[in-house]
Amino acid sequence: MSAKARRVVVVTGASRGLGLEWVRQYRDTPDTFVIGVVRSLHTASRLLELVDEERVAVVEADMGKAETFGDVAKSIERLSGGHVDILINNAAVMIGTGRSFVNGPSKSTLAEWDETFRVNLFGPVFFTNTLIPLLLSGNERKVVNLSSLGADRAKHGELAVQLASYSASKAALATATLNFHLEFKDRGLIFVSLSPGGVQTDMDDFGIAPMTASESVSHCISFVSRMTIEDGGQLRNYDGSESIVADKPR
Repeated sequence: MSAKARRVVVVTGASRGLGLEWVRQYRDTPDTFVIGVVRSLHTASRLLELVDEERVAVVEADMGKAETFGDVAKSIERLSGGHVDILINNAAVMIGTGRSFVNGPSKSTLAEWDETFRVNLFGPVFFTNTLIPLLLSGNERKVVNLSSLGADRAKHGELAVQLASYSASKAALATATLNFHLEFKDRGLIFVSLSPGGVQTDMDDFGIAPMTASESVSHCISFVSRMTIEDGGQLRNYDGSESIVADKPR
């Protein structure tokens, strides 16, 4: 079956953690071709083990270098047969105060905020822009921007944790998601910010996350499959609910 006849899913930040799990689970979905986007093939050994001409391909792209996205989109167009059904903007960095529960913005640096916003905000915004023509040619027309508890101002304040530059970038991305929804809702594109919950990845420095990557992504994919335009522009929990939580579903 040609790529043009199948659902095509693009996942950024696919070399490890949640991104790798998105690729793995979509690979095991019938009639689905997955394109994993990684910063470097040299650090993507686990993803490369999944590569299969019929099910998984890999493309290199640095999400902090938007000037390269045009060439990346051409590679994706060639591999996908000219369409993308689902884009999962998963790639992100969590550095400096963005990785601390207690150190606030006054302890941060300009370099930290610059890198965080280039990868976590500018990256998904401008990467999405380059793939809009391919998404409009797809059947499902869905864009999922991976978010976090920090994007929910009420929950963030309730927990009283910092994650300064990281949470700020995710809150900004949630607003950009709404902006995309307002721009493209009449053309059938669905944009949603999706919090994966508390997940056991290398970003879980304190070992307190309750869910494995497999559990989180399984819930996320279930919700993405039933996402509609009514969800457009919203920040949703991994199971599709409006209450953003870190715990496992009860």
